Amino acid sequence: MKSIEFSYELSPEIARLAARCFIQRRHGVSLAVFGVVGIACLVAAVMGFRQWYVIVGIVIPCVSFLSWIGYYFRSDDAVKSMKNPAVTVRLKNDSIEFETSEQNSQYQWSRIKEVWKFRDVWLFFTHSQHTFILIPAEVLSDDSKAFIEKQVNENGGEISLLTPSGRSNSQGGSCSMMKIGCATAVVGVLLIGGSFALFGLSIMHAVEARQVASVPISIGEEVTTDLINVDTSKLCQMTLLVDVRTESVQEDDFPGPPDMEPEFEARYDFPFRYTVLDLEGKTVYS
Repeated sequence: MKSIEFSYELSPEIARLAARCFIQRRHGVSLAVFGVVGIACLVAAVMGFRQWYVIVGIVIPCVSFLSWIGYYFRSDDAVKSMKNPAVTVRLKNDSIEFETSEQNSQYQWSRIKEVWKFRDVWLFFTHSQHTFILIPAEVLSDDSKAFIEKQVNENGGEISLLTPSGRSNSQGGSCSMMKIGCATAVVGVLLIGGSFALFGLSIMHAVEARQVASVPISIGEEVTTDLINVDTSKLCQMTLLVDVRTESVQEDDFPGPPDMEPEFEARYDFPFRYTVLDLEGKTVYS
């Protein structure tokens, strides 16, 4: 029975490298798309377009980037918590074994569903495509590499060789994705920073907001306000607030604690439409 044994020491650097390779390979395309969509929606929001789908187009990419940034910075927590980072690997005909000072894990080759081969690190996936075991490529001899590939292929697993772009390739691979990873991180930071800036700008505008007209209206009547001057050299947001008064009410759908008096909300059902005209009477918004 053939057996190959070798050892290496885990480090926070190799753990973060493996996490960066995993993120770029598994979610690189989606993060790039999110970055483009998020920046486009952020620009639209700064220009004054605040529809719900624009806000969603900012929030979802931000949440996604924050999630994976957090994953990256937590990737070395397990290594830092180890008293002894030394790992011993034993390759056998029927299994692969990982042993540390704290635990021993043995996997039948049939449990290894996929292996991602990068230039600097190999990632071994068992039952899930979201968790992996890493081995630095520098500790793998040619004999070890050939043995792993043979056993994985013969037991129904898959070997993926990754190019710098993260795509599968039949010839060699690399994990020199630092530039791509950094670019993705920069886009994420800019997007998140821009979102906070936009939030702060909205708060500032809300504080500076003032009422410029108050017009009473009745159902069925059309009302036109006086001319409102707007400085078009600056970003401006106009808000229309309608105060509806009616004797028809219903209990609030979200009542408070049982010991509180019930709250009521107005009940009405009629169409409402408004149009913004410029000085020449042309429709600006309707």
